[in-house]
Amino acid sequence: MAALEKVTGAVCVVAGTAWAAACVVHNLQPQGCIGDGCAAGAPMRGGSPAGLALLALAGICLSAGIAGLVSLARRRLGPTRVALGAVLVSTTALLLLVAAAVMGLVSPDWSGMPLLVGPGVVLLVGGVALVAVNLWRARVVPRPLFVAVLATVALLLRANEQTSLILLAVPFGLALVAVGAHLVRQPGGVPDPVLVPASSHS
Repeated sequence: MAALEKVTGAVCVVAGTAWAAACVVHNLQPQGCIGDGCAAGAPMRGGSPAGLALLALAGICLSAGIAGLVSLARRRLGPTRVALGAVLVSTTALLLLVAAAVMGLVSPDWSGMPLLVGPGVVLLVGGVALVAVNLWRARVVPRPLFVAVLATVALLLRANEQTSLILLAVPFGLALVAVGAHLVRQPGGVPDPVLVPASSHS
């Protein structure tokens, strides 16, 4: 399990770093319209090649990281519906967000952008929350990191890619980096309670 933890941790570090960087790069673009401002003809904020590349990297690594985290939890808890749901929901969310980033680059004023971003963010919040709960039950990460992931993923609901509120998504990336660093630092893997003989508790 130690090798899986270190690989998963490294992937989470890359995912979190790329995610935070993508948010900062996107915020460098001119701010876009919101609500009635769009109806009045104000332009929406477009994407950039650098931002799209970072988001794509973050999406790929986050998908791999989530799969690794779920695998770590599965070795302790066995297969669960929560774990399967976490992978499916998170992957769907990331596909929607990457599609939104591509459309922002190709057609910044595309009116259907909220149909991708809104559901994508909501599904990502739900998927990561399921992953976090699974990790907590399996004791893969300590309580402070569990709380940090849940708190920062909740901030995604307030983030807005059209304004500087996109920076509210940065803490989620930093929380991913912290989770990854924790796993990488484990010298011999996190002790697996399932493998501890019952006699050792006497």
